[in-house]
Amino acid sequence: MEEMNRVLEICFGGLHHIDQNQFKKINEDISSDTVLAVLGLFRERLPCSENFWRYKRNYDLHMKSMNANNAGASEGSGGQDSKPTDGTSQGN
Repeated sequence: MEEMNRVLEICFGGLHHIDQNQFKKINEDISSDTVLAVLGLFRERLPCSENFWRYKRNYDLHMKSMNANNAGASEGSGGQDSKPTDGTSQGN
C-alpha cells in the first residue's frame, strides 16, 4: 500500500482534480501504464465486460468470414453476373 501511495504521489502530486491536458501530460511523460491499468480493470471488473468481449470477438469473426466469402465470390465470377440479360439461354 505504501508503494501504491508513492506512485500516486509521483503521478498526481496531491492533485484532487485534473483536466485533460494534465491527464495527457501524466500519461505521456510520467506513467503511461495508468491508462492500461484502468482499462484492464474495466475489462476485468465491469459486470457486462465478459459478454461484451465475447460478443465483440464473435462479431469480428463473423465479419472476417463474411469479407472472405464476399472476396471469394467476386473472384470466382470475375465480378460479372453469369445470367444473360437479353432473355436467351446461355447454351444458345
